[in-house]
Amino acid sequence: MMAAVWFMILLTFSIQMQAQAKDIPIPNYNINLDLPPNERWKQVAIDYSQSLKELIDYFREIIGNNSYHMLSIMAASLERYYPQEYAQEMMSFVTYGQITVGDIVIWNMLDELTAYVHQSYPPSSHYSSSSIPFFSTDHGACTSILATTKAGKIIHGRNLDYGGPLRKLAVTVHFQRNGITVYSGTTFAGYVGILTAVKPGRFLALKVRDLLDDPSSDFEKVVDTIVNTQFIGPFYAIVGGVSGDEGAIITHNRTAGIDVWRLNSSENRWFILETNYDHWTPPPESDDRRDPANKMMNETGLSNISSDSIFKILSTPPILNDGTIFTVLMSAADPTLYTGWIRELS
Repeated sequence: MMAAVWFMILLTFSIQMQAQAKDIPIPNYNINLDLPPNERWKQVAIDYSQSLKELIDYFREIIGNNSYHMLSIMAASLERYYPQEYAQEMMSFVTYGQITVGDIVIWNMLDELTAYVHQSYPPSSHYSSSSIPFFSTDHGACTSILATTKAGKIIHGRNLDYGGPLRKLAVTVHFQRNGITVYSGTTFAGYVGILTAVKPGRFLALKVRDLLDDPSSDFEKVVDTIVNTQFIGPFYAIVGGVSGDEGAIITHNRTAGIDVWRLNSSENRWFILETNYDHWTPPPESDDRRDPANKMMNETGLSNISSDSIFKILSTPPILNDGTIFTVLMSAADPTLYTGWIRELS
């Protein structure tokens, strides 16, 4: 979502695995918000047209051609219920990516489909990708670390773990107005929401572009908005600010936030991390990324925390695993730090 000897084994093994990992910088694109919505993603759609078609073929293979055909017909009818601006952005991929309206809506309904499946799962299984019908992995959907450096700067590192053919679709996008980047995020081609994003002065790992686009959204406003907003399904939101104790992991059920776990320097809580299991319950033995990650963070220590040290932890098995699609590092205090790599173990 181990003992000292186990840590040393992990560390030694991780050096070997890092050498075997194939790390590719995530491609970067500028999304011009001054353009009409249906033109903003044109270059992404053209460049990833073939990969999107392969993704659709993968969906068809998983659920069957007839079932997918019926689902795509139903999904196409839902396009009109999306906010107009985002619906028009999706049409970029229909026009330039040469896929159907049903195809692109299904892709953008990934989290809604996941939330539907989760209704049959225990509350402790928030957002575990092992229950997603289209994607399967032995690990949860991400590992996120929020940490304060000795200088007081907040750094956020994240691994996104999924199965399926998603490595070919990972992109980092910089949303711009008047040629100036308003916020940046890492997502997948065709998926107009944001999974991981940073905005100068604040960042969050949640696909809520409206919050990112709101100039008045400071750390506390973002936390309060997420906690008090009803969503379709349960999730974890990792929200970080610029400095001090501006870091929180929100556990959210369908209706509201049920727990806000914060950085707290007075309690020596200089880092918090999330591996897709409620932090107050033990992680399952089959997917215990939390204990080794906590061990490595404590061994590293506050005085040695940096983007490099967090990247090493996120590159250590089992935190890095065969389901890891990408790793992203970011800091709201220093947006130039935003970097991402597509990860693949040889």
